[in-house]
Formats: sequence, structure tokens, C-alpha cells
Amino acid sequence: MSLYSADLTRPYCPVLDSRRIRSSGGPVIRKFGQDFEWSELHTESSALEPLRQVGDPEMDALLEELQPRPSDDVYSLIVSKAAEDSESAAARFLAEAGTVPEWVDWELIERGALTFVRLLPLASVVLFNASLVGGFSAPKITKVLDASGYLTAEQPRAVMRRLFETGRLLIDCCAEQGALRPGREGWRSAVRVRALHARVRRRLLLRGASGGEAWDCARDGVPINQEDQAVTLLAFSYNVLAGLELIRGGPVPEEEERAYLHLWRWVGRLLGLRDELNPCRAGMPLAKATLESIVLHLLHPDALSVRVAHHLLRAPRSSDAAFERSASMTRLLVGDELGDALELPWSLPGRRRARWALLVLRAYGALCGSTLFGGPLCWLHRSLMRAVQRAEGVETFVGRRPELQSASRCGGGGGSSSATAAPPD
Repeated sequence: MSLYSADLTRPYCPVLDSRRIRSSGGPVIRKFGQDFEWSELHTESSALEPLRQVGDPEMDALLEELQPRPSDDVYSLIVSKAAEDSESAAARFLAEAGTVPEWVDWELIERGALTFVRLLPLASVVLFNASLVGGFSAPKITKVLDASGYLTAEQPRAVMRRLFETGRLLIDCCAEQGALRPGREGWRSAVRVRALHARVRRRLLLRGASGGEAWDCARDGVPINQEDQAVTLLAFSYNVLAGLELIRGGPVPEEEERAYLHLWRWVGRLLGLRDELNPCRAGMPLAKATLESIVLHLLHPDALSVRVAHHLLRAPRSSDAAFERSASMTRLLVGDELGDALELPWSLPGRRRARWALLVLRAYGALCGSTLFGGPLCWLHRSLMRAVQRAEGVETFVGRRPELQSASRCGGGGGSSSATAAPPD
């Protein structure tokens, strides 16, 4: 049943027509109200678990060589070191990151970026209320966010600052044509994010040496490992496409889906995800099956999931009314079973207001796809993204990260403080 015709007085779970089960004999599995049929494209949890022991060996080794200070821009250090020594690890890294595989189709990447820009307001709601909040239902991922202080800072303003930083990668990748070609702003931004992940991973793994609680790799995996990166990529790719279909009442055109996944296949490579593990490498069926496999493996909300989800939803506005509105929106996008697991408030007036807001977004999305208004609205979205770039500069990824400048977040208490000295970064 469509979101817009569903009886909101009853428990609700979004069902997409394009994702309905077309039975081929495989077992049907239910998780948080969603049914899917297990197939040869799915991956058993026993095969996913080893991926949690693999981080990003190339970038991790490069940080060991560079030994950056907390306020350093690692990308600038890499470029400088490569210029000094053409045989250095930095030079080899830049050469590898700048190598374009044969499968890359720049025209397809541009079409994928245009899809995001055109539907920017709708995609933004999906990313915040479904991908991010829903993603906190995976405790092993949430534990990294909590231990590093990312998105769990006590002050809502700091949380919003970091949400903006997360969106900055999308802006840099899509605001300009050709932004993801080697050396361009989107490409540089992805390398900076990859370096940031490695720095957080290194700090968490070293925190035991500074008196904090040692990170348990056997239990939780290496921080920001290959499985974490794969499911995060799906949150920005497949999940966005699924959310757009829910809001629009129908999927985006198949060619746009293919282009958008291709965009994220390339971004995933730049972020350090191995291509053979990249869920965007072979279209929507593989992306869907990979997400469902990881959901079965990791999605087991706990008390930390609840705390972080509530903290994030309160960040834009701290009032109870604003929290209820945002929670109602999240429930409509992820379903009531997951909403219950995250202890989100249930309110019939809130659900109705959220559905009206989605109807407005649906109408706006229709305008974005129209012949008359599509071009001007896309230009407006892109202009706003460029304005953000001009206002922020590269400082978004350097010099503002308390999790890189203080050991307090790595002591294992979210926003708690600590006098423990940090190991050198």
C-alpha cells in the first residue's frame, strides 16, 4: 500500500512496488517489517564477518609514514610528500587514487550527480531521516560514532556542524561538472574523507595506550572497516533511491538509477572500499541484496542506538515538538517496527503532518522533473551547493575536528571529558 493511502492509525511499514517479492523459490525473510527473498546475490553473515577485520591498509600505512598533526590537512601533506619524493608511499598513493579503471563512465557519473542535484531536497530528507537515523540501529557502527564523538557531541550546534560536514562530500562531488575527475574538488574531498576515516581508526585503535578502554577488534571489528564502508555507501546510494521512490510514489527512471549507482561505485573506490566488495558495481539487485544481507548481520538496535538516534533527531531544534515531528517523519520512512526499536514517539497528528510534508516534497519533486521548472530548479540547487563551497573552503575537513584534537572522545564516553593525553596522530 502506498504511503499516501496507508491507514496511519495502524502500524505502518513502507513497501515499494519495484521491490516486491517475485518468488523464485528462495526463503522469505522478515526484518523490521520488511520482507525479502534470499537469493544467490545475498551474502551470509559468516562471509561478512571477516570484512570487519579489514580497514584501509593503503591509507593506514600512509598515515604511519606521514605522522600528521591533528590540525593538518592530510591531502596537502600527501601532495607535498609526493612532490618531494616520487618513490614515496604518498606518490604511490596519489598515482593509484588517480588511476581511472576501464569501467568508469564519466558521462554516467555526471548523470548520476545530476540526479542528486535535481532532487536535492527530497534526497536530503531521505539521508537524514532514513539513512542516518536508521543506520544507528547497527550498534557496531554506532559504537564508532560514539567513541569518536562524531554526531554524539553534547551541544546540538556541534552535531549540526558535523552533519553539515557529512553533506559536504556530496556537495563537492556533485556541485560542478567533472568534480570527481582526478585532482578536482570532489576527488580531493573524497581523499580527505578517506584520510579522516583512517585517522579516526588509528586513534581508536591506539586509545588503549593512552589509558582509555582498548578497542575490541575481535568483538566489534576494526573501526570503519570494509563492511561498514559498504553499508555506508548503500546509505548514500541505494537507500536514497529507495527513499525517493517512496516519496515520489514511483522509482526514478532506470537509467538514472544506474547512473546514480555508478557515481557511488567510483566514490566508494576513492574512499577505500575494494571494488570487489562495492555493492554499487552491478546494479540495483546486488545493491538491494547486499543491504539486506548487512541488515540481517548488523541491525540489532540497543540502548546506544536509541540514545544516538534521539540525539540526532533533536539536533536541528531541541524542542519536544520539533523532535516529535522529525521522529514521525523517520517512522514513515523506515517503518514502525524499526521506529519502535529506536523508541521514537508515536503521534497520529505528527504522522499526518509528516505525510503532508512528504506530499509537498512529492509535488516539488514533480516540478523538478518538469520541462518548464526542472532546469531553473536544478540551477538553483547547484547554486546553493556552490555557495556552500565558497563559504566553507577546505576547512570542513581540517582544523575543526575535536575527535582528532582530543583524546576525551576516545575514552569511550561520547561527550564525557578526560584528562588522558592523546597519542600522537
